[in-house]
Amino acid sequence: MLACQKRPCPPARVGFRTES
Repeated sequence: MLACQKRPCPPARVGFRTES
């Protein structure tokens, strides 16, 4: 949600919840 806006980031980064 914060780092992943238009890029296919990995599932749950180091302490980041990039699921949405």
